[in-house]
Amino acid sequence: MSSEAEADPHRGPTSSLASTGEAESGIGAGIVVTVGATVPTGFEHTAAEEIRDKIGADARISKNRGRIYFQISTDKLAQVHLLRSVDNLFVVVEEFEHYQFQESKEETLTDLQQLASKLSWTNALEVWRLNNCLKKKRGRRRGGDGPKGKPNGSIADAPAAETAAETAQESPGEGQAEEDAGLQELEETQPEAKPIKFRVTCSRAGDKHSFSSNEAARDFGGAVEELFHWKADMTKFDIEVLLNIHNEEVVIGIALTEESLHRRNITHFGPTTLRSTLCYGMLRMGSRKKNWDLYPSCLREMARVCKPGSGKAVLLTQDKKCFAKAISRMGGLWRKLHTVWVNVGGLHAGVYLLKRTDAVFGRVPEDVHQSQASFNTAGEEEEKEGLSPS
Repeated sequence: MSSEAEADPHRGPTSSLASTGEAESGIGAGIVVTVGATVPTGFEHTAAEEIRDKIGADARISKNRGRIYFQISTDKLAQVHLLRSVDNLFVVVEEFEHYQFQESKEETLTDLQQLASKLSWTNALEVWRLNNCLKKKRGRRRGGDGPKGKPNGSIADAPAAETAAETAQESPGEGQAEEDAGLQELEETQPEAKPIKFRVTCSRAGDKHSFSSNEAARDFGGAVEELFHWKADMTKFDIEVLLNIHNEEVVIGIALTEESLHRRNITHFGPTTLRSTLCYGMLRMGSRKKNWDLYPSCLREMARVCKPGSGKAVLLTQDKKCFAKAISRMGGLWRKLHTVWVNVGGLHAGVYLLKRTDAVFGRVPEDVHQSQASFNTAGEEEEKEGLSPS
């Protein structure tokens, strides 16, 4: 067993109570870790810009699209959860840019089993404990018992450290000896810690692997269980270990979010939240042929309501050919500033940023008013030829 876990197999690497619970007081701020984030494919650069502006860190875009990595000190962990462009967060245990997989499946899986005991888990597990404390504090501020669903840790020293940190903040004049005595008393009165429940989730991409994702998760997870004496549980787990494999790139991490952050603003499913059945019906109203009427009409109406010279519009479409044609027939009402190519459910689409020009609405060349018929003709020809709008 690794020496990092020799103090208590249920807790993982040894740690100081004070260093894991006092996020806001600055203790533990010296730990610098790499955080990974999943983002909508195609918006990696947008997320990197937000991280640079709000966190002050430079993000690195992974070879596997949809993931970025950046370094932070632990005192900025709470700020990371406030990012608006990321979905899921995880702290990186270790990453290998060119991992050498064995030729046979048996040898490769044996290597993955041995890899677990060679990794440096200490800092990542410290960040995981600190992240749990932050979630509990946010739950108390909201007046509740914290987020519901999967339990966020059952280590007995985390509540003790958190309480001690709050006590120290309320009475900063007390001596260090009294604080140490209080920490010792809290630790002694805590009930015996329950074994941590965990699961390993493997995400694999590439066609040169001799093993499946389930096999990698099974064998690597077995080694983690033997290393820390944690209990495997696929549903009611406290900690989720991530094994991300993309061709030769291997990243091991620990999840910091229980579900995608894009759901954090959904507090009530009411009249403004579209049901899936309604969304399906809306999607069935349109077609590529009808886009030749829809797109110019929408662009003209948006040009009418947007302020000349400063108004902007952001649009997402897969029908790139029709959209480009519609823009060219707007008589200079719109100017395309930027285009981002994204993957939406396997569809290659474009996100277009348009700016309203100074052109006066209603005073456009005559071909704009005649564009409906020409668009209809072009659309019919495209349908006949079976061309895709690429």
